[in-house]
Amino acid sequence: MTIPTVTERDAAGAMELLASASEDPELLIVLTDEEIVALAGRDTLSFTGSPYLDQESVDEAAHASAALRSLIARGLVVTVDEAMENEGETVIGEAQDRALQIDRPLAGLLMLRSTATAVVHVTRQVAEQMTRLVLHVEADGGVLEEFISADGFHRFSVPTPRAAIERLARFIDPNGVAGQESGDPVTAPIAELDAAEGELAETLADTRTLSVLTAVGATEAMQATIFATSGAVYAMDTPEEGETEATVSEQSAEDLRELLREVLTRGTRPEVG
Repeated sequence: MTIPTVTERDAAGAMELLASASEDPELLIVLTDEEIVALAGRDTLSFTGSPYLDQESVDEAAHASAALRSLIARGLVVTVDEAMENEGETVIGEAQDRALQIDRPLAGLLMLRSTATAVVHVTRQVAEQMTRLVLHVEADGGVLEEFISADGFHRFSVPTPRAAIERLARFIDPNGVAGQESGDPVTAPIAELDAAEGELAETLADTRTLSVLTAVGATEAMQATIFATSGAVYAMDTPEEGETEATVSEQSAEDLRELLREVLTRGTRPEVG
């Protein structure tokens, strides 16, 4: 993985963004797939996805070039030396001359996006539409939220850690069907679930919102699949390679949030919430 170059100016922009965290955060900015490629490179979309650029008919290089021109026209990117602010010392990576300078809050946002201690990623499938919610979690618990629409728009905000858990729960369970009590775990053969056979498979066949939750920290990773049916929410840990059975548990609203709280605190120092 390429180590990003981060300057004191970038870090100041990041700290200012985290200081603005709110229980009801405002939208910071919306960036397109191609704008992120122009600003930070293609590799930075590897975890969040790039729905628009992944279309066969899209010329990525041409769209990224046009996106950069648009960013310059909007004043979010400066290419004239005299108009650039002092970047200060390099705090991460190797010092290098920059041919352009990104607006400071945007530079801070890109830093948070590339240097997070842990990343929580949820891919949600509703009917034929897929959306993603990604939380970039800092070591001190600060969170940058990135919502990626099915057409490749990335919406950024900075919720408090407590608000991030609630927003993540609503994303996974948009209709609020999780009840007050959890159910007993149920184990079934994976082959049976794949073939949509058996009582558990019939229950999960009613799934209205399917979410795959992935959390990656400095030392560990986890993945779970969460099914929101018309009347309940169920969680299934992703089976290890070679396993023939899977266990599914009905989640109460509180247990769902406790699961997300645990995920969000992995790789961070203080507890969230």
